[in-house]
Amino acid sequence: MAVGFTPQHQEELPYNELTSHQFLAIAIQTARQLEWKLSHTSPNGFIAYTKMSWKSFSYKITLKLEENTATIKSESTGTEMVDWGRNKKQVDQFTTAFSETKN
Repeated sequence: MAVGFTPQHQEELPYNELTSHQFLAIAIQTARQLEWKLSHTSPNGFIAYTKMSWKSFSYKITLKLEENTATIKSESTGTEMVDWGRNKKQVDQFTTAFSETKN
């Protein structure tokens, strides 16, 4: 459970056998499968937003490619002070979907 002015959760994901270009291509496909709106893409990563509805909050998802790892971060876009684990859930959802897409 993240607490703070802007609750967030981030994790590092190793490229393993993939190149950074392969990792990014799979990550973008994963974001599209999750129906995230890509607002910015570059050779170094992307920024995407989840859908907001009456039953769910919106999150800003940032993927940043580094030397041999990628950092995926989910942060709340609203005024909530506690996210009750929802940012971690977004990251977990991405990592699960990424593994499925990669395979």
